[in-house]
Amino acid sequence: MKLIMENWNKFIEEGCPADDHPGPDLRDLEEQCRQGNAAACAEAGEIRRGQAGLEEDKEELAAMMDEEKRTAKGNITQDTREKYATVGKDKFPIFDKESAESAIKLRGHASAADQERIINKAAKYAPEAAKKAREAEKKENK
Repeated sequence: MKLIMENWNKFIEEGCPADDHPGPDLRDLEEQCRQGNAAACAEAGEIRRGQAGLEEDKEELAAMMDEEKRTAKGNITQDTREKYATVGKDKFPIFDKESAESAIKLRGHASAADQERIINKAAKYAPEAAKKAREAEKKENK
């Protein structure tokens, strides 16, 4: 699966080998569109839709990669727990938005120092939830 992701990233960065023909640059098309060229506007729109499609495909592939981190029921595997643990050997694994939000909700089962560590690590994946948790910690500590 890693090889697929590496090749996909290479494809996204370098482009398709079949795209060797020189085509109009998106910025040039947008400039022509501003000048009133309807055909340039249509072509620029197609390019933007294609780019959006590539991003969606990349997100879908990343989601497929995350499936290896969970069982069929959606539970986190033991290997994933050990690899992404925030506290101790396998506690509070954080590797995506869902696991970050779960760790924030369950942080009360950890020590005060560990709670801060959990919030800080979860902020990478769930910044809004971490912000609310920090505010709650401030209110609680007053």
